[in-house]
Amino acid sequence: MNGVKYIFLSVLLLLCVQGYSYPAKGKLTRKEQTIEDKAKKWGIDVSQKIKIKQIEGKPVNGMALERDLLRFFECLEYLPESFVKRSGINKIVILDDLKLKDTPAGGIACGNVMVLRKGFGKHTFYHELFHIFDDTVHSNKQWCSLNPKEFVYKGSEFYDADLNRRETKMVEKNSWIQKMKVHFVSEYAMSFEHEDRAEVFASMLVEGRNFKKRTAKSPVMRRKMSMIIDMTESKRLLGRDFWRKRLEGKPLE
Repeated sequence: MNGVKYIFLSVLLLLCVQGYSYPAKGKLTRKEQTIEDKAKKWGIDVSQKIKIKQIEGKPVNGMALERDLLRFFECLEYLPESFVKRSGINKIVILDDLKLKDTPAGGIACGNVMVLRKGFGKHTFYHELFHIFDDTVHSNKQWCSLNPKEFVYKGSEFYDADLNRRETKMVEKNSWIQKMKVHFVSEYAMSFEHEDRAEVFASMLVEGRNFKKRTAKSPVMRRKMSMIIDMTESKRLLGRDFWRKRLEGKPLE
């Protein structure tokens, strides 16, 4: 009897030890599993930890964060894996009330990190992704040569352009800006050449065949479209058929 009692107590003790030594991990929701799996697949850090000077914002949590992270991966997965890997993006942070240098911002690319405002749109995502992909350190003279000779990039709310006296006077003429608008997808595209490229790339992706229609009004924009295609259509990036299908397709929702 004592032997049976000893065995029973031993088994009970073993079960208790096992139960308390290896606490069970709470089950992940389907969305959390999806985000976790996608982050692992693409090599993207979704921890939301960030310390970058001049970038401010409020942390986003719960369902709002899940929703934006799912949208982020939806945008990412629209592109070939080769392009995403080549871009180098490895971290995504979602912030509410996002600001750069105390100025409200929709998105920010810093190195290989993308920071997006809560509830971001697809245009903003693709704009910032192209910044990460693009070499913005050096001026692209070929791109600048596509613009009208009298055009000067005018800077933005975030950063001032390095303009000489003549260029400053040109920018101050509102009639000059109005005249140039037809050659740019947005006024923000007129701020810096790297912003121009990012805006063209994002507009081509999001607007599809509607963007192609816009180029009919501007040979400048049409040449910019062609250059973006040349920059990104190799087999190691988007592939040769990507832009043909996208620029014949409907706008992305």
